Amino acid sequence: MIEKILGILATFTIGVISSGGYLGIALLMAIESACIPLPSEIIMPFAGYLVSTGHFNLYLAATAGAIACAWPSRSTCTTQGTIEPLADCQTSAAERPPARANDPKAM
Repeated sequence: MIEKILGILATFTIGVISSGGYLGIALLMAIESACIPLPSEIIMPFAGYLVSTGHFNLYLAATAGAIACAWPSRSTCTTQGTIEPLADCQTSAAERPPARANDPKAM
């Protein structure tokens, strides 16, 4: 069962990277960073294999993976259903209203 799932994920990953190149690496790593179960342990080893065969540049493949992996974390704060940039929604504890103990939204 697990072998079939990993085989499907590996086939999908190989197809995306083969057709998309560095953009494919970035797309897959962004999907992985968005908490969708697509492990980077499948993405980056195949990219590394392509680096070892000369199809990809090591620095560009690593940069594509790193930038895409870090990009979703730039907008992690949510306020009333909207996503705002992280710098805009960081407030100190003194500026935030206290959470009520029985408020289901606070849990």
